Amino acid sequence: MNKSLYNYSIFLCLINIHLLLSVQNSYSQDLFNNPESVVFDAPRNRYIISNWGDGSIVQIDSNGTQSYFSTELQNKYKVAGLYILNDTLLAASGDTLNCDTTGTGLTGFNIKTGEIVFHIPIPGIGLPNDITSDNNGIIYLTDYWGNKLYKIENHKASVFIRENLNYPNGIMYDKEQNRLLILSVAGVNAPILEVNLPDTTLSVAVETGLTQGLDGIDMDNEGRIYISEWGGDGVYRYDKGFIGKPVLFSSGHNDPADIYIDKVNNVLVVPNFSSNTVDFIPINK
Repeated sequence: MNKSLYNYSIFLCLINIHLLLSVQNSYSQDLFNNPESVVFDAPRNRYIISNWGDGSIVQIDSNGTQSYFSTELQNKYKVAGLYILNDTLLAASGDTLNCDTTGTGLTGFNIKTGEIVFHIPIPGIGLPNDITSDNNGIIYLTDYWGNKLYKIENHKASVFIRENLNYPNGIMYDKEQNRLLILSVAGVNAPILEVNLPDTTLSVAVETGLTQGLDGIDMDNEGRIYISEWGGDGVYRYDKGFIGKPVLFSSGHNDPADIYIDKVNNVLVVPNFSSNTVDFIPINK
């Protein structure tokens, strides 16, 4: 979530989802309200999208039809990052626009039914933002306004890293290197930070030079890293190993938020926070 969030009014517009898959280009409802994060639920062949604007969570089926996955948090909490862990949809939930952080934290939903199975309040957290997990099922949650990284294990949250994150936004787990990669929005030259999990050391993986508001990060099937930038309305790609400079992969978005790589269909999914649309862009090798 970009720091300029307060400068955007919440509005609804006609959905213009650019489905470049074999999906019908017609929709029964327009349910997006500042879409922030996306995941693909492969067993049920659907995308699930969080709405920061009203706290609802929307799903899109294989015919392009929208419906609500859950309205349990609607008008109670804002919802930022989503992440699927086994049979649970994790949602970073907070009511920070009303300055009421009571209950702000992590909510878990049954991925099949949409029912809430747990809620973990994290006292003192600022803005729970993005989520990932490691090989051991330990959950990691960035705190954007609090400049912290939380670890959640056995439904108990603790501060994992509390310094030198500089507004941590998007996060992902790199299984091959057993590390976390985190976008540091306010760090020098907007770096991607690396947390080496075996020894918990924090370092700079690469300086992106993209200083206009980084948001989402993900990796494709080839090990290439994608990052979104609000100010440039673009998604950039690094070759595996961060070789060379980031190359503009996709442009023309509208405040691209927490991007997602659908590795089943080889598609980049881009929620456009300020136009209430979602773009689906095929990834060619």
